[in-house]
Amino acid sequence: MGGPVVFGSGTLLLLGTHAPLIGHKPMPPPTGTTGERSIPCLTQLLQSQQVTVQCLASGVLSNISHNVPVVMALKQAEAIPILIALLHSQHPELQSRCSVILCDIAQVDGNPALIAQMDGLRPLVNMLNGEFEDLLINAMNCIKVLCTQNPSNQNSIKDLGGIPLIVDFLTATSDDLIAASSAAIAELARGNKLIQDAVAKENAVTSLINILRVKKLKIQVKAAIAVEALADRNAAVQKEFLDGSASKYISKLLKVFQLEVREQASTTLWVLAGQTWKQQKAMSEHIGLHFIIDMLLSPSDTMQYVGAQMLTALCKDSRRHQGEFCEGNGIDSLVRLVRTAHIAERTLLRVIAALGTMCIGIALTNNPAAQEKLVEEQALPPLIHLLKTPTSPRIKVEVVCTLACIVLGNPPLQCHLYEHDGFTLTDVIDLLSSPDKDIRLRAGYALALFAYNNTVQQFHILEIGGVELSIYEPFLNSETEADRAISAFQIVVLARIILDVDQVSLSSRGVTILSDLLHSEDPATVVLAGELLTSLAHTRAGILEAITALGTVECLCDHLNSEIEEVRVASANALGYLTFSSHAYRHVLLRCRNEPKLYNLLINNLSRDAKISREFTEEIQIQIHKGLPSASLALNEESFINTSS
Repeated sequence: MGGPVVFGSGTLLLLGTHAPLIGHKPMPPPTGTTGERSIPCLTQLLQSQQVTVQCLASGVLSNISHNVPVVMALKQAEAIPILIALLHSQHPELQSRCSVILCDIAQVDGNPALIAQMDGLRPLVNMLNGEFEDLLINAMNCIKVLCTQNPSNQNSIKDLGGIPLIVDFLTATSDDLIAASSAAIAELARGNKLIQDAVAKENAVTSLINILRVKKLKIQVKAAIAVEALADRNAAVQKEFLDGSASKYISKLLKVFQLEVREQASTTLWVLAGQTWKQQKAMSEHIGLHFIIDMLLSPSDTMQYVGAQMLTALCKDSRRHQGEFCEGNGIDSLVRLVRTAHIAERTLLRVIAALGTMCIGIALTNNPAAQEKLVEEQALPPLIHLLKTPTSPRIKVEVVCTLACIVLGNPPLQCHLYEHDGFTLTDVIDLLSSPDKDIRLRAGYALALFAYNNTVQQFHILEIGGVELSIYEPFLNSETEADRAISAFQIVVLARIILDVDQVSLSSRGVTILSDLLHSEDPATVVLAGELLTSLAHTRAGILEAITALGTVECLCDHLNSEIEEVRVASANALGYLTFSSHAYRHVLLRCRNEPKLYNLLINNLSRDAKISREFTEEIQIQIHKGLPSASLALNEESFINTSS
């Protein structure tokens, strides 16, 4: 039997069985049915009027309650309300042991809700006002488990005033308290924007950044987990962390030897990258190609997944980054992952998509150097293998999209794909019959890429039967704006091979849908519609005129004043390509004459790889120097000249 144990204030308790509250090694589970039959007896002892006996019983139970059969026996013996009642005890060690047992009980499905119904959260929050470290840690651990994937309990802890108490421990002098607080915050806030905002309001962001700044790996990792949970899909909190240079400190963890530390750092950094392409690209540039390639070469699925996402963000519409990745021998790391037999589907999908991103830029312009590099590095055979062998339809459809990107605008590679790798367009058309609507939409996009500005490919599609409009109707009439936008783009590109409607009507319908979506209240829809219109602006004759006739130029010019940079960039890129049409040229010129600042916005938001008519920019320069009849231009001539120079 154990000897006397001094706890906190020095109260001497004679315990029969005692395990240290922090870092103890649990006893093995009771064997046979004898151990399970002892649970009712121990539960009865918890109701003793003698604190020593209660502590003895709770000491035994806290050593075995991590075993599921014991948890089930405790529940059957109706121990939960007894344990909750003991949380109100005036004896810290008894409170602490009971919180350990409840923490174990809460790890079984259904029990967190049961504990909450029995008012088990309130005493746990009250215990956070205590002084003893073991008590505080065990209380926070129990709160953490009770709040894991449980929005109701998360909100209850907030309502009970637990958030400021837990956040306060981020500034404790004890590393164990800091670690427990960080872990509790992570599960308290995970997936709950209301709680994320409430935690941030208590100055948790500054405290977590200070923890990350200190070179103590144990608490840095816990803090990184809390940052991930707090910033997940919360742009305001992400901004707070980024403004405080959190990404700089977390990035240093990528250099740590332990794989699990690097995994957590990668995951947290990607959460801080947010949901917008601009922010994701900025984060990827901050990490750098060297570390991104290291992630792809890592044995960790988590790091491979994040690395592929970062690479896609970095190289999207950027010929410079695409070239740097190819020159840095990064293609080999992607191809190696495609060949890997045991790779998670989500990671494989990201890797395949990243390969396609390497090959195309703004307005679906191709990158011949990257395309040739991919073929040289033998990327096609493993992709074709995935397409031809039984595998997930999601993988197959992503493969055909990437294959379309690899040969886009590159006739020699198109011949190579058909003649040497056994690919046929039937592989794509078959996917249009999938019962999954997302796969059908993605397959339609792949088919549009194969046919894009390519009459030979369009003829091949007609030869094998073409397609019918009924495939696209559900998407064209969808309540989801993105579905309408993508399908509208597809019917314009594929207008010649859709058999049951004439080409002019299809083109008009598709362009009209995209133009209408520029008026959407959702910025993401406006960006998508602008990008797709940009891609259509340099297709067949008549499309530019149709876009202009619908008043699209005026709408795009208005969007140049948007507060959202992605909207301004998408609009500027579309307008840049529209200036190659004489009709659109005059519309843009007129707007710029009447609103001189508009030209500044157009030029300043135009992407590095985007195009704009030289004739248009030269005409603007001439009119600036000659002086325009527009009074507004005369008043703003100096700003025109400064921007242009």
